[in-house]
Amino acid sequence: PLDVAHITAHRIEQDAFGEFVLARHGENVQVIIGAAIGAAERQPNETAESLLERADKMMYEKKRSTKAAAAAR
Repeated sequence: PLDVAHITAHRIEQDAFGEFVLARHGENVQVIIGAAIGAAERQPNETAESLLERADKMMYEKKRSTKAAAAAR
C-alpha cells in the first residue's frame, strides 16, 4: 500500500541522507547526500503516462522544497 511506501521512503531519507564527514587520503571531506524519494499509486482509469507525469510533478515539487529548506539552514 501507498502508506507503507511513504513510511519506507521517509525511513530511507532519515537513515541514508544528510551531512557526513569522510576520510579521504588523510583529509576529512564533508559531503551532503540526498535524493528525492516518493511513491505514487495508479488511480482508476489512469494511464501509465498520466501516472508517470503526476509522479514526476510530485518529485520535482519535493526537490524544490528540500532545496529551499537546505538553503535556509
